[in-house]
Amino acid sequence: MEDSKKRPVIKGVSKVRGVATFCALAAKDQGLQPVVFTQDRVDVLVGETEKTSAICLKNGMRATVSLPLEELHTVLYGAKDGAAGLTDLRLYQQKIESMSPAARADKKEDREPDFAPAYRLGEVVKGKGIYCGVWKPRTREGMSLGKAFNLFAAPQDLRVKIEGKKREKKTFTYPEAVTAVAALKGWNGHDGGQYEDEVDLYDAIHSEKYNGGWFIPTRDIIDGRNCFDEAQHMHNFKALRNVRGLVRTWQRETLFRNAEYYWSCTPCNESLSYVFRGYIAAGGDCEGEFKTKKSSVRPVRAELIG
Repeated sequence: MEDSKKRPVIKGVSKVRGVATFCALAAKDQGLQPVVFTQDRVDVLVGETEKTSAICLKNGMRATVSLPLEELHTVLYGAKDGAAGLTDLRLYQQKIESMSPAARADKKEDREPDFAPAYRLGEVVKGKGIYCGVWKPRTREGMSLGKAFNLFAAPQDLRVKIEGKKREKKTFTYPEAVTAVAALKGWNGHDGGQYEDEVDLYDAIHSEKYNGGWFIPTRDIIDGRNCFDEAQHMHNFKALRNVRGLVRTWQRETLFRNAEYYWSCTPCNESLSYVFRGYIAAGGDCEGEFKTKKSSVRPVRAELIG
């Protein structure tokens, strides 16, 4: 993804040939240049400030738009669809981003609950999973969702039977991992959830639609850091890898390439085509990797406290 200082600034967005294709005027060194893209190339729209937003394309390109987020949604998807597409979480993020730094700091403090652990770290809890402490999810912008969960890891890595063969599928591309977790039914006592990435997961949590199912862990659950490499979650896989029920459950480097790496559901800031993954057994930090690479998956689930 382009550096923010060199990122094109889109001055206008308009429909061409119906609703599927859009033409934008991007401010570049040579002046205003037309940029044409189809609706299916758009990955996500995000608010940047009160008056600007950004279009993130699936190829990793991100461009700032001189329109508020709600207005950009309306232009791309129409007034009705745009309003529906703008989730409560993104509205909340946009509201937070428009606050003064002092007000944002207060909001972080006010919305951060404090709870004691329900079990011993690493304890295998029947019907729940391996206890990994209290998890307090935060958005990519660092804003607390105002909720706390008891977090449980699956007792083993995800495995999927290969039709017509005796062996099991042990590593997955990121899209395969999303599909495999979503298809889980009664796996270790719980179903899987359909979340494309951490934004989808946080949308479900914020709107109270998350129901305690398995999901691919966010980066902070794996190595304790967020997408900006800032320390965020203390009781993470990296810290707990050798504690009680988690001991010797992690893949190490073998001839079976990439099995030692574990997917998170946190996209990289540099490119939405890359997702963070971590080598847990070695205690390494997460690094971005292209979604088509294969890695192991250790699903987690969360139970709301209070």
